Amino acid sequence: GALFEFPGQPTVQCGVLERAGLSGVIPINQCRFLPDLIADKCKCRNESLLRPISPTHTPTIPPPLLGNSCPVVLEDGCSVCGPGMCVTDFGALFEFPGQPTVQCGVLERAGLSGVIPINQCRFLPDLIADKCKCRNESLLRPISPTHTPTIPPPLLGNSCPVVLEDGCSVCGPGMCVTD
Repeated sequence: GALFEFPGQPTVQCGVLERAGLSGVIPINQCRFLPDLIADKCKCRNESLLRPISPTHTPTIPPPLLGNSCPVVLEDGCSVCGPGMCVTDFGALFEFPGQPTVQCGVLERAGLSGVIPINQCRFLPDLIADKCKCRNESLLRPISPTHTPTIPPPLLGNSCPVVLEDGCSVCGPGMCVTD
């Protein structure tokens, strides 16, 4: 897919940017200015103009902790704490020079869903272990399960993907990335 570039930020594929918006990784206040910046590059289109395509599998992002294990890492995702480890202080703020400050829980969701490139994910465990209270899944205490949000595939039929409760469409309402 097309690549979106913004000064001071890593280059990202439009599809990855869209998934980050849909899943709530991009804060709403930052999402509002994206449609004007990405419309041409990512070929944002109104859902009424989309042609139907065959449905594909729908990946899910598990809630932070289910039972006594860390969340499942999607095929193109990574654990920001390292293999078998996960964030336990979701509200803690992680700061890194040249990057926006982000809550540890949002950082973990971004890693799990594949928004953080694998080559960048490899150096994160040493940087966030203490701040985000990364723990081995065998040391986690069980908690009550919660619902599992779903990130729909890019285009199903003739509509744009569903935007999760704390998410946004990076192309704007009723619009979605087509490249």
